[in-house]
Amino acid sequence: MNFPNYNYVYQPAMRYDTEAEGVGIMTRFPIVYTNYTNLKFVPGSADSNTRIALRALLDTPNGQFDFFVTHFSYAKGAGQMQNALGIPFLALHPLHFFF
Repeated sequence: MNFPNYNYVYQPAMRYDTEAEGVGIMTRFPIVYTNYTNLKFVPGSADSNTRIALRALLDTPNGQFDFFVTHFSYAKGAGQMQNALGIPFLALHPLHFFF
């Protein structure tokens, strides 16, 4: 993929034979640092997919900013949302790319 003037990071949460499933961040700001954390599986949940929270430290004109993204469980109930309560500045997005 080529997106001129954009920076991006993608982190797979689950891998299959020929593809992967995960989350990403696309921004015009420089990405200084990235990491991710696995969200805990909630016993008894109908969703057995691995979930992660991805962090990118962005260098903006107003200073550096921590940006987080995740994709929570589709199953009813609290699910993995409980795992993200300690993450500051949590940002969610419903934008999906399929490659």
